[in-house]
Amino acid sequence: MPVEAKSFPDLTEKNVRFTHTNTPLAGIPWTLLGCALTATSFLFSKLLGQNNHLSAIEINLYRSIVVCFLLASYAMFTGKTFRSIHIKEHWLRSTTGWGAAILQMYALNSLVPLPIIQMLSYTNPIFFVLIIRFWYKEPIALKIWGGVILGFLGTVILLNPRGLAADHSLMYLFAALGSGLLTALTHINIQGLTHRGEPIWRIVCYYSLISIVYDSFWFALPFNYLQGIHTTAGMLLGTGLGIFILFGQISMATAYSKGNPSITTIFSYSHLIYATLFSLLIFNQGINFVSSIGILIIVCGGLLTMGIKRSRLKPRVLNL
Repeated sequence: MPVEAKSFPDLTEKNVRFTHTNTPLAGIPWTLLGCALTATSFLFSKLLGQNNHLSAIEINLYRSIVVCFLLASYAMFTGKTFRSIHIKEHWLRSTTGWGAAILQMYALNSLVPLPIIQMLSYTNPIFFVLIIRFWYKEPIALKIWGGVILGFLGTVILLNPRGLAADHSLMYLFAALGSGLLTALTHINIQGLTHRGEPIWRIVCYYSLISIVYDSFWFALPFNYLQGIHTTAGMLLGTGLGIFILFGQISMATAYSKGNPSITTIFSYSHLIYATLFSLLIFNQGINFVSSIGILIIVCGGLLTMGIKRSRLKPRVLNL
C-alpha cells in the first residue's frame, strides 16, 4: 500500500513550533560546532588523500566503515532495530549521497584551496531551488530566483578560467560543483525518508553500509586495488574522518531541531571561516580577491533561497 503523502512543513513561517527550544538562537552553538567538525573532516580527507596517495573511493570506504561501525554499535547497545520497509528509498538516498561524497573527496585531493572546494560543494541550496521548480513544478518567488542568479554568477567567478583555473584543473572544480548538485538530491531524499518515519541514525547507517558495498565492488574490478594505510598518522586521520563527519552531521541535525532554521542556515556558512583558517595555517594557501568575491556572492545567493516554501511539496524520495 502506498504511503499517504503529507505536506512538508513550511519552516520559513512563524507559526511553526519548535518544541525542543525556547529561543530561536538555541541552534547557533550546535551550528558552529557542526561546521567546525565538518570542516575538520574536509581537512582530514584532504590530508589523507595527499599524504597517503589514496583515491577518493578508498577514502570514502574507510570513512564509511568507521561510521557504520559506530552506528551499528549504538543500535546494538540501545536496542534499536536495523529493519526498514523503505529499502528502495534508502538505496536511492545512498546512491546520490555516495556520488556526492566521491566527487567531493576527488576534488579535495587536488591542490585547489580548501575554501573554494568547500564552497562549490555547498551550492546545494541553489540546485535545490532548480529541482523544486523543474521537478516538482512549484512556483518560485522572484527573490528566490534572485538567489539562484547570484549563486550562478558566484559559481562562474569561482570557475573563471583566467583566474584559479589557469593554475588548477577545471575538472576538480566541476567535481565539487557536481557534489553540490547530488547533495541537493540527497537532501530531498532524506526529507522523504524522515517523513516516512525513518530516524536519522538509520538513514546514515544504511548510507554508510551501501557506500561500503559500492566501494568494495569498485575494488573488486580488475586493475583497481587498495593502496592501504601504512602509517599511524594515516590510521588516525581515517578514523578521525569518520568520527568527525558523523558527529558533524549529528550536531547540524540538532541545530535545525533546536533553533530557527533560517538563523541556523546563516551561521552554517561559518564552515568557510574554518576552511580558510585551515588553508592558511596548514597548507599556506590563500584565496585571491576574485575568488573571495565569488564565495561572497554564492553565500548571498544561498541566503536568499532560504525563503523557499515547501508546504505544498510531497515528501517523497526523488526517483532518478
